[in-house]
Amino acid sequence: MLPMDALERLQTKTGVLSFYHEKGVLNGFVKGAVKPLESLFISFFALDFFVGTDKAYTDTDITGNRFYTSLKPWNRKRSDLWDFPAVLAFRGWNF
Repeated sequence: MLPMDALERLQTKTGVLSFYHEKGVLNGFVKGAVKPLESLFISFFALDFFVGTDKAYTDTDITGNRFYTSLKPWNRKRSDLWDFPAVLAFRGWNF
């Protein structure tokens, strides 16, 4: 088993590369994981062009992308999996 950040330093025959885009609007998204049909049909309602696209599970401050679980834009911060206790509370779990 390796830490998740090992995906940012994958060894290949030609050198080291990242599993994720490292800059621009795709920063933090998995390379080659954009789903055009989901973007076309769901992005309008979710107000997120990259809805459904795989992304790094990391702090939002690093990539600028929330790892959210609610399609409602006003619930994205409360449903960000990086703050798992807040997600449990958002989903109605009392602990």
